[in-house]
Amino acid sequence: MGCRVDFRCPRVKLLNDAELDRLITRWLKRHLRRLGAQIDLTQINSLVEDKAMLAENRQHWAERERQEGRKEGQKVGRKAGVEGTLRKLITLKFGDIPETASKRPEQATDEQLDTWLEQILTANSLDDLFATR
Repeated sequence: MGCRVDFRCPRVKLLNDAELDRLITRWLKRHLRRLGAQIDLTQINSLVEDKAMLAENRQHWAERERQEGRKEGQKVGRKAGVEGTLRKLITLKFGDIPETASKRPEQATDEQLDTWLEQILTANSLDDLFATR
């Protein structure tokens, strides 16, 4: 007299860990390709197996970003230092820098700043200093 309900669905298959890993890995590779990821996806076969490789790549990417940041910081710092030195030398040699000339150092290239640092020793005026040669 008891009732029994039996649900059977022959098309539903539970995935084991290896199959699930393979499926997610394949999806992730396709998704990263669509996003235009600049990494070699052919080496990634399994997220479980490649966890160490991914961690190593993450460390490598982080170090590369730190190095690029340091280089950019050094470049900005050097330019600021040269600008400051040039402004100090101009002020010592010619007095206060007129407003018309005050923007020149910050808008100059590194090469132009170096040239002006050399020319300030022989320049007789600001016009002479900033004249293109």
